[in-house]
Amino acid sequence: MINNNFGGKILSNTTNTYVIGYGTFLLQSFQQQYGLIPVEVVVIRGFRRIFHPNLPYQFPFLWESKPNAFFKGVVFQIAKKSLISLDIYEGVPSLYQRINYPLKLDERDLSPCYLYVPTKSVLTRLQAEIDLYLTPKEREILFNSDLWLDYLREQEPELVQKFPALFVS
Repeated sequence: MINNNFGGKILSNTTNTYVIGYGTFLLQSFQQQYGLIPVEVVVIRGFRRIFHPNLPYQFPFLWESKPNAFFKGVVFQIAKKSLISLDIYEGVPSLYQRINYPLKLDERDLSPCYLYVPTKSVLTRLQAEIDLYLTPKEREILFNSDLWLDYLREQEPELVQKFPALFVS
């Protein structure tokens, strides 16, 4: 058993697993609907979270990047049987794929811990939309800042209180 940063105890057993939230999973309504229990804010390496309000999406994407690239997300505990519902929500396997992201927390291996990443076809379409909708300056901002966190600060201010470490550089 480990303490999480949100006041509860996380039990280790064979009926639960872990997912990393970086977009809509962070929203309180989503957490309630799918039974996500926040464990801790974590750093995810090898990806960037990209979001821009001028793109035709109200959620971020992960973009595989250099190993030193990173973003912060929240690891959630979830019932293994609920992964099917998350897969359906994420459009697995056509829109997203669920990958195992090795994660240790307080010297405890949280394997399997899953991360939803866009498929190659989604990334190809996204690249075309980035080229179509964004100016060169906006593209630079897209890949060098985390506009999703700015969006959450404005649209979901309670998340800043719930997950303060998510919003600290």
